[in-house]
Amino acid sequence: MATKLSTAAKREERRDRVMALTDKQKRFVEEYIVDLNATQAAIRAGYSKKTARQAGAENLSKPVIQTVLKAAMDAQSKRTKISADAVLAEYARIAFADIRDAVEFGGGTVTIKASSELPDDVAAALSEVSRTAQGLRVKFHSKIAALEALARHMGLFNDKLHVGGELSVKPDLAAFTDADLRQLRAMIATGKAEQA
Repeated sequence: MATKLSTAAKREERRDRVMALTDKQKRFVEEYIVDLNATQAAIRAGYSKKTARQAGAENLSKPVIQTVLKAAMDAQSKRTKISADAVLAEYARIAFADIRDAVEFGGGTVTIKASSELPDDVAAALSEVSRTAQGLRVKFHSKIAALEALARHMGLFNDKLHVGGELSVKPDLAAFTDADLRQLRAMIATGKAEQA
């Protein structure tokens, strides 16, 4: 029968996992959650610049570090109240904002609504309201950039070309000279044919 761990027991279990890390690895975890860049985190944690890329990748592949990183990132998300859902919701506010909710126009006039009248979703989508020599300027965050980010997240874009299958080449050996065939045999014998 499985028992549920108390909060104190969970805390102690997390502490034990962290204690299993070296000081450099602990520092790596702290630095990695800053920008999610393993190479830079390794450098800031004290690894050599020459081996930082390898050290970062190696650290990320270790199950104990993965566990500690996940716990650290979950704690950061809880502390900052920033979650993947919150980020997606903010992108959606920008992507689906409608300018008609911020300004009224028609008959040759444009009127900006008072900030107190703006719905929260529209206010979040605004990047600038300013007075210029030509009048007032209302600018929204990039709707296209927000839509692209959402589409990527949802897998609507195929940004990478995947090539698969087999290629079979059957050269016309009659077209090769005897010298060409000798050279080809020598390349095959030394294993250089695969590199060419």
